[in-house]
Amino acid sequence: MTTTNTTTPTQGLRHAQLLARLEADYELHTRRLTEMVSEPVSDPEEAFTRDSLAATSRHALASIAAALRDVAQGRYGICEACDAPIPVERLEARPEARYCVSCQARRER
Repeated sequence: MTTTNTTTPTQGLRHAQLLARLEADYELHTRRLTEMVSEPVSDPEEAFTRDSLAATSRHALASIAAALRDVAQGRYGICEACDAPIPVERLEARPEARYCVSCQARRER
């Protein structure tokens, strides 16, 4: 089966920029997480803060990894709930977004 590429050059550039941003964010969170867990902490308050930051980085890594899997599977930018394209403006704001604005709002209710 032959598929026709209907992506415009501008869309292709935006997609490449979003992919680069996802990859950079993945590297950043991986580096942060590695640094956080490699240093021992004796102060309980500091340990709590570090654990909270580590959890945030782990969550970000999971979201970014899912978006990168979507890229590899050709589903990046497609809402997981309704299969509609996610507007590029949303992806530019949150490149790891998995839902369009409407479906995300329904999930948060």
